[in-house]
Amino acid sequence: MKELAALAYRDTTQENREYWKNEMGQAMREIQQVYEDKLETMRNEIEASYSLKVTSHTLSFSCYTIFRILYKSCFSQ
Repeated sequence: MKELAALAYRDTTQENREYWKNEMGQAMREIQQVYEDKLETMRNEIEASYSLKVTSHTLSFSCYTIFRILYKSCFSQ
């Protein structure tokens, strides 16, 4: 019985510190992973949006150029 009492009342401060240090470390790694995943998603969305805008502007310029060529060929005669 004295051995059980000794176990119950022993100082576990260092064990508790180690436990919570490990728990906090794991929580921080999980938060970092969620952050990095969200950042990657946002980066991909921005890149896709930028690519779409560049393509749209390129097509608009191409259409304008074709229109100018056709206009000149029709009215320069």
